[in-house]
Amino acid sequence: MLSNFPPAGSAILYKHCGLLEKQERGQEVKKVRFFHGKVSRQGLEYLGQYISEWAEENNIEMKAVSQTFGQAPTGLSGSLEDVLFVGVWY
Repeated sequence: MLSNFPPAGSAILYKHCGLLEKQERGQEVKKVRFFHGKVSRQGLEYLGQYISEWAEENNIEMKAVSQTFGQAPTGLSGSLEDVLFVGVWY
């Protein structure tokens, strides 16, 4: 987890996510948590439910959310599968 606002070298990603504007308005971003799930109807439904439950159980006020599509090794075989990576800044 990040304990401080992202470093200046990461400004492009964080500006895209709206984090620089939030910091300027006094909304400090202190932590980030990443989630990933398979790209399928069932996988996306599970990912959405999991993130929602995590946020509700921990009383999380989300400052920004980013999503990235990619491939990662999964399962016992380690073969590449399409996955969605979600970053939640709070």
